Amino acid sequence: MLYKNILHDWILVTKTSPNFLWFKIKNSYATTMKDLYICGLYIPPNELFEELEKDILNFATKGSNLLMGDFNARTGKYFDSVCHERNNIIVNDQSKYSYCPIRRNSYDNELNSHGKRLLDIC
Repeated sequence: MLYKNILHDWILVTKTSPNFLWFKIKNSYATTMKDLYICGLYIPPNELFEELEKDILNFATKGSNLLMGDFNARTGKYFDSVCHERNNIIVNDQSKYSYCPIRRNSYDNELNSHGKRLLDIC
């Protein structure tokens, strides 16, 4: 991770592992209510999504999360919407009466196991 020296007081590395680097940007710099936790990552062909999901849950209690990097994930046009209608949670409702967004559009039509897992986490 590289950043300008002037940002040193607002950036803190919070967790490192061979495939993840989590760092925090303090809310005082971004003038937001919560700190921002960013994960730079590489997920190799062997899956590390369980560790990633645990980290996301942990850092979500402390601030907002942003993930960036190489997930080796192909999400294609897989339905991935979750909508709230009153007290009901509706997953992937594509009916004409749905309040959910329309189907995702992607140039890549492929869906692999990493893509499905990434969408499930999101």
